[in-house]
Amino acid sequence: MAKRIRPRTQWRQKRKAAALVELAVCLPAIVALTFGTIEATTMMFLKQSLAITAYEGVRVAIKKGTSTTDVENACNQILTSRRIQNSNITIEPASLTGVSPGEEVMVRISAPVQDNSVMQLRFFTGSISAEVCMVRE
Repeated sequence: MAKRIRPRTQWRQKRKAAALVELAVCLPAIVALTFGTIEATTMMFLKQSLAITAYEGVRVAIKKGTSTTDVENACNQILTSRRIQNSNITIEPASLTGVSPGEEVMVRISAPVQDNSVMQLRFFTGSISAEVCMVRE
């Protein structure tokens, strides 16, 4: 009536060691994938926010009697609400007073990636920009 405790205990210890090795190998890849996904979705949000801001800015710019200050204020309001930092707004032509109906007006907005990143990891560098062009009313 001998019990076989020893072989079963050795098997559990070997399995625990194998599980620990598997965790040590897989955990860095899973963590990198998770952080990379979070950072990629943040950059998608930034790109979409810049596109929305440029669209709304050019909609203000094509109206009769608006100035570049009106366009910049409209853009800054959206950028502030979406917490986008250090953005650069470019309006072409530089002065909207001489633009006649039928001419194109363009608003370009860019923002640096590092200033608008959730995590300060170096997955993305440079800046992201969006531009929208419409015809003046």
